[in-house]
Amino acid sequence: MLVQIKAHPINLIQIYAPTSDHSDEEIEDFYADLENLTRNLKKHEINIIMDDFNAKVGKRRVPGVAGDFGLGQRNERGDRLIEYCQEHDLIITNTMFKLHPRRLYTWTAPGDREGQVIRNQIDYILTNRRFRNATYGVKTYPSADAATDHSILVANLKVKLRSQKKQYRPPTLDVAKLRDPQIKDKFNRVALSGQKTTNSKNGKAPGLDGIPIELLEALDGSNLKNFTKILNKIYQQGNIPEEWLKSVFIPIPKKNNPS
Repeated sequence: MLVQIKAHPINLIQIYAPTSDHSDEEIEDFYADLENLTRNLKKHEINIIMDDFNAKVGKRRVPGVAGDFGLGQRNERGDRLIEYCQEHDLIITNTMFKLHPRRLYTWTAPGDREGQVIRNQIDYILTNRRFRNATYGVKTYPSADAATDHSILVANLKVKLRSQKKQYRPPTLDVAKLRDPQIKDKFNRVALSGQKTTNSKNGKAPGLDGIPIELLEALDGSNLKNFTKILNKIYQQGNIPEEWLKSVFIPIPKKNNPS
């Protein structure tokens, strides 16, 4: 199950992996379904995959994936989970914090009793590796009143979300159409800026504004008055467009070999 929170880039994915009674083919089908579900998620978003993986990761550390504080010994299903996390830059958060074992195990077997403790860590909370420092703690609450043999697993995350500014890309202009006298005349009637640049060469790369030199050459002197009004208004208000404050310097060596 995938829940997407549109207000912020957070994706919550709840899963349930096949138990050890199922075949390896069914396990691979599970990871294939998970792959299809997460394929279109973006890496800069917070992706959280959680619930019952029916796998034991154990105490053995895996750099960038699992910490030193898992529980028990790793099994084959745990190896498969580690492999999936490595492929998708995920960390297993509830192996990163040193806690008492009762805060680590997530499942109690039906045969568990005094003198014969059968408790394992098979539920996990995975998240992007880049948000490792946003996880402040993960632990279970075995005494919670819930009708299940699993313990409630809780993670504390604190994320500072930054607004993503979309980079402006000027539209591509088909300047060849200006060769048509009717189009050129219409363009000069509606244009609001620019002046004649008869001493400039065609075919030059446009600047940061994306306006090719051919477009400016098509303007006539009648637009200079409108252009002046715009500049005076900007000067009086003091609001200079950010694009006007940028410059690009490209060093061009005189020789073919700049070294």
